[in-house]
Amino acid sequence: MRKSVWVFLSCLVSLGYIGCNAATENSQVPSGHMGPVAAGATPADQALTQSFPDEGHIVVPESDTPTYRTDPPTSGPQYSTIIAPGVYDNDGGGAVTQGKLVHAMYHSNVILYFDPSRLTDSDHAKIVDLAGRYTDPFAGIVAISRPDPQHAIIATAWTKRIELETLDLTQLQPFIDQFIGHGPMNALGPEIQAFLNEGATHVPVGTVIQYDTDPPTSGNHYPDPAANGFYTVAPALGFLVHSLEHSNVEIWYDASHLSAADMSALQTLVGANWNPYGGLLAVPRQDAQYPIILTSWQHMLRLPGYDVPRIQEFMGFYMGNGPETSML
Repeated sequence: MRKSVWVFLSCLVSLGYIGCNAATENSQVPSGHMGPVAAGATPADQALTQSFPDEGHIVVPESDTPTYRTDPPTSGPQYSTIIAPGVYDNDGGGAVTQGKLVHAMYHSNVILYFDPSRLTDSDHAKIVDLAGRYTDPFAGIVAISRPDPQHAIIATAWTKRIELETLDLTQLQPFIDQFIGHGPMNALGPEIQAFLNEGATHVPVGTVIQYDTDPPTSGNHYPDPAANGFYTVAPALGFLVHSLEHSNVEIWYDASHLSAADMSALQTLVGANWNPYGGLLAVPRQDAQYPIILTSWQHMLRLPGYDVPRIQEFMGFYMGNGPETSML
């Protein structure tokens, strides 16, 4: 019976998670050697392991304060920066935020919360040793101190949690072995980036506007937006930024580094998403490294090619979800 439950849960994990993005990230405290994921590991005690609904993985700017249904979180909104595997005492000195920890879980890491007041020096040494054996950025342990009125140890993985009154490695190790390395993203790939809001003031057409990102993701703009459509000549940035404010997604393309089939697919995609408050614009741009770049208000995804799943994912997150979603 125990083996059947394990096989069933393994199927759920494999079906529920699709490896996708990761790339330009500001990792903190990279250190140590890679720690292997245990093969043929004993399943975690199902009586202790809690499962929660997936709250999504939308990327938000670090100026936002995400809310989560579980405490500590087990999925949900995340920052574009990540906390590297390692041990962080004193709550990480304030640098270890929930948005970064959720991103670490999205990268298939296990977060190990420990209450120093409930542990001995020997226990702390065991945590340091344990974290030192799992330093792979896609299968690592992030151990961080956290006071808790009931539990000395709380471990979380994507949609999973186990709570322990003591440092019980006979319960903790199977949880780690079962879930580490098996989150939504377990390999390096393109990553959605989030940026600060640069403002939204209307300025006269022809005004020279400086933007902090290239291509822009927010900022002052002209009074009228660029319309949905496939462009062979790029409109002025002031019109395009206004379109982002209207909840549109813009796909910047370099035709010289895309196939004829890709270009045809892009034109078809734009034609099928015509909505002034939640549609698509395709705009030409020279970029040999990233011939496809998607932008929405405060977000960007750079792709080395025409990647349909990633494009659809970005559209699903941000198209129709900008600052203005209707004429009212």
